[in-house]
Amino acid sequence: MEPYFSTAKMSSLQLRLAKEEMFSTLKYQTKALLLAANIIGTLCYLSSTVFLDSVIFSILDQLSREMEKQIEVINKSHQSELEAATNKGKSVCIDPPDDFPKMEIDTEVPHQSNAVQSTQSL
Repeated sequence: MEPYFSTAKMSSLQLRLAKEEMFSTLKYQTKALLLAANIIGTLCYLSSTVFLDSVIFSILDQLSREMEKQIEVINKSHQSELEAATNKGKSVCIDPPDDFPKMEIDTEVPHQSNAVQSTQSL
């Protein structure tokens, strides 16, 4: 006797085989996508690191060198001004530039200790 499969059993078997095949294919595709994402992420990280090292950090280094030079020039000018002021034999206060506001002090105001009468004398 030949094995007899009904069409319902045959289509059920075909569906199960197709499902298993799709699951294994999906499993491999997922692994391949994860691997591709890891590779792309690594390449992005490396390219951004190279970009930072070659462009950004070199520019920042150059700017810091220029700023150090400017600060050194400013310090030297202040040192020479101080030396010129102290070489005269006396310490001289260098006047601030005119763009600073001037404070006016009222010297006619009596001191608090003189203005208040003592309550003990009453």
